[in-house]
Amino acid sequence: MASKFIPIIISLTFLPALSGIGLAQEFNLTPRDNTIFVTLNQLQQREEAIRDAMRDAQLRLVESDYAVTKSSAGKISDRKLFREKIFSIKGHPYVDITNTFNDNIDNTRHKKSAIINTVSPGFKLNLIGRKKSVYLDTYLSALYYNNRSRENIWEAGTSVLGNISFGKFLASVYDNYNDNRIGGSDVGVKLNTADYYWSNKFNTSFSGNFNRYGFDLGYTRNDIEYNEGYDPDSLTDDDEDSVNASHFEEIFNFNQYLRLATKTRLIFEYSYGNVTYTTKLTPSEDNFYNIMGIGVSGVLSPKTTFLTKLNYTDTDFKEKDDTSDLLFGVNIGYRLSDRADLAFSPSYLVHSTASTSQRYNKVTMDISGNHRFAFNPRLKASLGYKQEFFDYGKRDGTETVNTYSFGLAYAFKRWLDFSLGYVYKERNSNVNEEYYGNTFTFKTQAKF
Repeated sequence: MASKFIPIIISLTFLPALSGIGLAQEFNLTPRDNTIFVTLNQLQQREEAIRDAMRDAQLRLVESDYAVTKSSAGKISDRKLFREKIFSIKGHPYVDITNTFNDNIDNTRHKKSAIINTVSPGFKLNLIGRKKSVYLDTYLSALYYNNRSRENIWEAGTSVLGNISFGKFLASVYDNYNDNRIGGSDVGVKLNTADYYWSNKFNTSFSGNFNRYGFDLGYTRNDIEYNEGYDPDSLTDDDEDSVNASHFEEIFNFNQYLRLATKTRLIFEYSYGNVTYTTKLTPSEDNFYNIMGIGVSGVLSPKTTFLTKLNYTDTDFKEKDDTSDLLFGVNIGYRLSDRADLAFSPSYLVHSTASTSQRYNKVTMDISGNHRFAFNPRLKASLGYKQEFFDYGKRDGTETVNTYSFGLAYAFKRWLDFSLGYVYKERNSNVNEEYYGNTFTFKTQAKF
């Protein structure tokens, strides 16, 4: 059955889809921008969970194929057990509660603290068959600041993932819709109406595996819309600028891999994307880009895995200076024991553009580790350190951002988890404002 296994290549995302759009130097976030990024980070976490579900679905497809083969050989006599193996329905409600204290919410030299409480109830439904699977996640989320009521967020969302297997091929469809317009004065929630938006991410892919060769074809469309007309009378001059973020993005990708040896694969990646803003800006932010990558992944030893990639991104703006990014990165994983592992991920980025002031080089070092304690396997600890060094040239200076993280997670029951996290972040720079800050997070996850 090895030929029916759809391999999963877990790789670093070295370049964001809009890597050529951002400015070279980092600027401080306004409170409104900070709220927007909090929401987008939550969406990214949900997408990572969906990708985990996709990998789990593919493994289940392989297991179910194996069960069918055994049944046809007369090795499964219980037909009821056989039917359960090829089709199951599981659903459960859940709730996530997160309490965060941040002593520098704006990331500036003049520190201002905030307490953020988030409550996210939802419902998950999994339908798993021998050749098909569907995963549904629908949720509500309410985020409250203790001292910034205008930055509160109420949102609702739904994610759907479907897979179907055709022997050596796998087709997948994914859609995530998120809307934070459900909060407002009519329900007693004070919000900055310029932040009201809806977003939708649609992705479809088709992949195949032929022993030594595999491929993946994909299409993605991202839509983000800010609703300027929700409450026009409440918009200020600054608020009206928020509609500039309304845009849609289309991405076409074709990835291939070739198995050079039993434990080594050669990876080829290509993506084409275009970004169109629905609001006409001066200068226009519309652009298209090409991303080309080559890499090698493999197993160095029973305890060591590696991935190395070289990516080149060329972004062509309609009215602004074009940009290019060359990125080389390595990801090394090492399993210390059955309960502990380490990961080391260095990378080097060269960002080029016609404007000298916007050029920079970036070196990133990322080290992380996890350990599950022997005296209590339910208790897990994690440590992390990340350094980002920006070199803007002799004329503009340098900048270093250090991030230290520590976490503890405890599986109290099969349906109840607790986690405690701490992050310290500092920026030392002669280009941007220096700052440091501490973030403490306590999270409770329950599923019923």
